[in-house]
Amino acid sequence: MGYYDELLVSIESLINKQDFENAKKLIDDELKMPYVPMDIENKLHEFRKLCLNDKSLNLNFNLNLLEEYLNGTKEQALIAINQLSKLNIRNYLDIIITFLNENEDDALKGILIDIMIEQHINESITINKDDLIYEFIPSALDRPFESPCFQKSLSILNELLMSYPSLLKMAQQLLIEKFFIALPLSYEVEESRELSLSIIQQVCILMDDLNIYNDIVKKI
Repeated sequence: MGYYDELLVSIESLINKQDFENAKKLIDDELKMPYVPMDIENKLHEFRKLCLNDKSLNLNFNLNLLEEYLNGTKEQALIAINQLSKLNIRNYLDIIITFLNENEDDALKGILIDIMIEQHINESITINKDDLIYEFIPSALDRPFESPCFQKSLSILNELLMSYPSLLKMAQQLLIEKFFIALPLSYEVEESRELSLSIIQQVCILMDDLNIYNDIVKKI
């Protein structure tokens, strides 16, 4: 799951449970970060208002409402995916496979594939992604956080960006996003170093400070 998608789902889940205190803490911690995409920031402020007003987004989801939300706005899709994560996803494979084939948001699709991996779906799933056909069995895949390449890349980022906590946070977020977007594919552990350096370069560009990237490259 992409970092921001996972964050929104986590906040949404806490709000659904009426755990407004912890939801607000997640929101406030993220809003303190030096860089938050504008659309995410707007959504975080919306969630914060809900926490302050003690409102809950609890909804009684049936199949039709799940399908409607899954194919609605990104925020609605995240709510539907959050609900699906609590259910036996085997009962909803038809609408999920349709979503995986028709929706263009690879991050959202990655979250759903991750849920299928977590629930050990043994059925063969066929999807069209980037005009390519992928057939895979979710239970045979590694979850992003369990991938050897993810673990190795995270270790490299932690080591190289130890002195730059803000950049490290952004790099960790980008690493998570890359692994969820890649599903059902993943990265090989041999790609860890190259992937890590690419991520560091990207966050340095975002922060308009390539000198840090150049210094890191020289050191290694």
